Amino acid sequence: MYKFINDNAEAILEETENTYKDGLRGYIECYLKTHDLGKLNSTNKEKNEYIHNYKTFYAMNAAHIKKEYNEKFYNEYFSILCLGKKIPLDELIDRLQKETHSIQFSFATKLLHTLDHNLPIFDKYIEAFFLFPDRQGKKTICRDIYDFLKDEYQRINDCGLLSDAINAFKEEIEKIDLLPKITNEKIIDFYIWQFSKMMKDPKQMKGNGFRKKIKYEM
Repeated sequence: MYKFINDNAEAILEETENTYKDGLRGYIECYLKTHDLGKLNSTNKEKNEYIHNYKTFYAMNAAHIKKEYNEKFYNEYFSILCLGKKIPLDELIDRLQKETHSIQFSFATKLLHTLDHNLPIFDKYIEAFFLFPDRQGKKTICRDIYDFLKDEYQRINDCGLLSDAINAFKEEIEKIDLLPKITNEKIIDFYIWQFSKMMKDPKQMKGNGFRKKIKYEM
């Protein structure tokens, strides 16, 4: 599957123009704003702008969290983020679960990635790509998945399994005069997330011509 992504990196990147406002530029700019943790300790206006952007980029408003727990969850989440200090995944899951009465594994990984951009992110599209088992609300399974992702992304980097796709991503950034520091891990996450999302919506792919652009050579 990595070969497939490499062979079709250009088509996958092009698809961002149909997925995100302002295309790849909009995606990257919104992502980079999540790095600006200083705004959480700034004026209320800047803090609110940061939180709004973060929620938008990571689709937090669409999370399956019961309405009565929302405020406590967000307060705890951004209070932890504001400290700028990584904590173990198990502890982070426990703290978020205390406020929501559910395991927020995906959002825990997004918080940890915000603090360390070399760490992977987990969500339903990453889950679908790797065919992960049902977590069944178990923290031990979440930990195993996270450890696998860290090891696998390291292997992808070390073995150059997505080097063509990563280079294509960086070339596109240069074309739009946007040269931020984005880790290979985030680029890997982007490709796997985007590819898996597109595979789950074949009607959309067919409608916008994506299937005419991709290569199937194995």
